[in-house]
Amino acid sequence: MQRVIVLQTLEKGYRRMFFGFVDGRLSIAGETIVAGGRISSQVKRASTIVLDSCVVELGVYRQILKPGVIENLSLRLMEVYNEAIAIIAQMTNLRALHLEPKNPDGLDFAPLAALINLETVSFESMPNFTDDDLLSVVANLTQLKTMCLKATGCTGRGLGILRSLESLNLDNTPASDQSLAELRSATLQSLSVVGTKVTVSGLISLDWTTLPNLRGLWVSYTTPRSEIQRFQSIHNRPVMEVDWS
Repeated sequence: MQRVIVLQTLEKGYRRMFFGFVDGRLSIAGETIVAGGRISSQVKRASTIVLDSCVVELGVYRQILKPGVIENLSLRLMEVYNEAIAIIAQMTNLRALHLEPKNPDGLDFAPLAALINLETVSFESMPNFTDDDLLSVVANLTQLKTMCLKATGCTGRGLGILRSLESLNLDNTPASDQSLAELRSATLQSLSVVGTKVTVSGLISLDWTTLPNLRGLWVSYTTPRSEIQRFQSIHNRPVMEVDWS
């Protein structure tokens, strides 16, 4: 049964907020959270923090986000501050980080390069977040296995340097035939390029030896059936599943 606890961070005059806490996971959604008061010992021990769609004061980041305990953090559809990013960069125990800020322009993500234990990272809905911005963060994160870059300005260029990367989502990005040809990843197993400029012609001409372990490919649903048939007749790779939906 889910345990609901009160996180006493609200000063007198504000209503108390209730937060779901289950098996080390603190999940808060769509609330206004201000700093002050004490933090429950259960929350301090939470290994997963989800603050999606919240309005969070900077002081709350200082109170809740502590290095050494939290392994999974999600900050989606909310405002994020550079000061908060600096705090997150100290959380070197993080294994998974999901960022989809409402105010992406002007944010400096480079300090996140310190998160050397990251295995999963999402940067979403940031159209001005480019390949160079991404590489300034992930170039030396050797344990990264899963990356989601939906609706960013990234194309996947340069990600072949990540020797553990297995899954990459480039949906609704500027990814193209050229950037796919330059990806060159020996470890990538799953790739989604729905809503991009990747074409069937590009897939047909691609040197597949540059993606030797690719097993799953997701392509835009707008691809004409005739083009799908042409790809299937020319490029028969039974070990790879292509989803055109």
